[in-house]
Amino acid sequence: MSLTEIIAFAAAGLACLLALSAVIPRGRSLTHWLFAAGMVALAADAFFLGFSLLERDPAHAVYLQRWRHLALALAPALWLAFALTYARGNKLAFLRQWTFGLIALIALPLALFIFNNNGLFTELAMDDDGQLAFLALGWTGYAIHMGVVIGAVLILMHLERTFRASVGSTRWRIKFMLMGTALVWAVLFYSSSQAVVFRAIDFSILGIDGLGLILGGLLMARTMVRVGHFQTELYPPRTVVYGSITLLLAGLYLFVVGVMAKIVAFLGGDAGFTLKALFVLVALVATALVLQSDRVRVSVRQFASRHFQRPLHDYRSIWQKVTEATAKATDQDQLGTRMVELIALVFEAHSVTYWSCSENGSIPTLHRAASTAEGAARTSDKDLQRIDDPDAIDSYREALEPFSYESSTQAWAVQLRDRTPRQFPEFHAPRIALPLTVQSEFLGLVTIGDRIGGIPFRTQDLEILQSVGNQFAASLYNLRLSRRMAEIKEIEAFQTMATFFVHDLKNAISGLRLMARNLETQYANPEFREDAVRAVSRSVDRIEDLIARMTQFRQQMQIKPEPADFNGVIQEALDRIGDHPRATVTTDLGTLPRIEIDREQIGSVLSNLVLNAIQSTGNPVSVHIRSEVADNGIELTVTDDGSGMDETFIRTRLFRPFQTTKKQGLGIGMFQCKTIVEAHGGRISVESEVNVGTTFRIYLPISKQEED
Repeated sequence: MSLTEIIAFAAAGLACLLALSAVIPRGRSLTHWLFAAGMVALAADAFFLGFSLLERDPAHAVYLQRWRHLALALAPALWLAFALTYARGNKLAFLRQWTFGLIALIALPLALFIFNNNGLFTELAMDDDGQLAFLALGWTGYAIHMGVVIGAVLILMHLERTFRASVGSTRWRIKFMLMGTALVWAVLFYSSSQAVVFRAIDFSILGIDGLGLILGGLLMARTMVRVGHFQTELYPPRTVVYGSITLLLAGLYLFVVGVMAKIVAFLGGDAGFTLKALFVLVALVATALVLQSDRVRVSVRQFASRHFQRPLHDYRSIWQKVTEATAKATDQDQLGTRMVELIALVFEAHSVTYWSCSENGSIPTLHRAASTAEGAARTSDKDLQRIDDPDAIDSYREALEPFSYESSTQAWAVQLRDRTPRQFPEFHAPRIALPLTVQSEFLGLVTIGDRIGGIPFRTQDLEILQSVGNQFAASLYNLRLSRRMAEIKEIEAFQTMATFFVHDLKNAISGLRLMARNLETQYANPEFREDAVRAVSRSVDRIEDLIARMTQFRQQMQIKPEPADFNGVIQEALDRIGDHPRATVTTDLGTLPRIEIDREQIGSVLSNLVLNAIQSTGNPVSVHIRSEVADNGIELTVTDDGSGMDETFIRTRLFRPFQTTKKQGLGIGMFQCKTIVEAHGGRISVESEVNVGTTFRIYLPISKQEED
């Protein structure tokens, strides 16, 4: 068995193992199946190549080559579909965009294979050992190899697009899969382009296909052990990538090889032409890898800065990028995402996280809003997603410049290290935190770590980082001011609407009351009686309820506190709600002191929370109510296992008027609850997870007189 045959069978076996590793575990996605199918096609190509080289009968060897070319005809479309979906959040959009291209890439070669099978090859030659040495291509074989060349260019172009869209640890997570796939298809591009140029297959060079599959497969295997690389969601633009290195190098290679082929043919032939063409390809691929290497780019920039008195950063380019990023952002989440991506690119850092500061009641909290450290961002431990230690947040607020939190033993530094673990332990550069402050208002914090090559932050880095942070902080502040203004206008519009709505509803009630008085004289009329009963039963309760709820917002909330048994108020509210066929309500009421509250208002808060839990889903739901003394006050907890809410809805919409997840809801219930609780000097907070459930916590303070 020759070396080429051994390489072919080894490559086929490795491809089969990779295909199995992608689909054996449960819960696999379309991308997993496309990867497995593409690997099976390449394994079939390698198997049939190996068996055809073993075959000494020319007819059988050609028969096996027919099946090899069938696998080659299928491979480009499968791998292009994989390149369109791997690590992409908008994969369906790309698949729809390339539907006709995928169909053409697989249908045209297959149609020629099925209907013109005899046109695959025109002649063959065997070497002295009786092995296939040369196989001239017919139109069908030529079309299949042309499809491989075109498919390889498209695949490499989309792999490049995915690579360009990645930043931070996401790029680290997926880069070896991209590199392995690119290596496999760069080699196939070379061998098929040779077949297209000479309209024949030279079996002396096909060992490189198997070698490329083995090396590329090993790179892919390295990625397969990195958990989550298939779940990465990037959003590259759907437009063509201008300045694509793939298109440039592919065109340059084909042009150079075409010119070389013409010269060689004119001079009478060159036995070393194939190897020369391979050398050109290897040189171009090496150039591409150097151009795309983060470490090479950083090293070149540092070398130029050190030896040619060039600035370490291109300030004009950075400022243009900052301006574009801040101008295009329409909300805080979008701005945070753009901010971490830009900082990751400018400072060559894998792990950049933006912590947004918000107040849950009167307690400031930092929550992870955007991050390039994908593994940390997806952790299921909610404690690692936020920082709610007031002392730690005060320490961050007092810092006016970027600071290192690497070696400090204080609690605020320990918390940051726990919540921003190193993705790459070999990078020893200190991690840096950048406070975002505008006019003494603390907006959040940005943490930067895992710089490529472990490069420490120098004075130039910190200066430009401070400038970038100031610009982003100003943009965040403007977005928050805009949101507050929108909320004020929303409330004003709500108050105006409520006034007119109440007026119209009162008129409607007057009409109903007039109709009720006419019952004495018109009661004998069956038609009038039926209309009256329907109108009264349909309208009165609903209208009275709307008037009672909406008139509260025509002016600032007014409460009438009086000493009350808090547990008694809870029980009264539950009695008013009554039993519900789809709800199981349980209570765990602790021993509480009497507290001054508005009984009706607090009762309506509890009623709202329980009814929201029941109405949030059509399935049976369990609601648990707990009361206890906590922190010089009373804490009421209402927990349900209903449909839950996502974090974005909670942060941006839950406590605002006219925002609801219920089809027939008004969206004022939670706004009303928050208004009532805050009027009592308390606070309300929520924790929720979609399809798991929701927990509301209400805290009401106990005055000193009540404690006595």
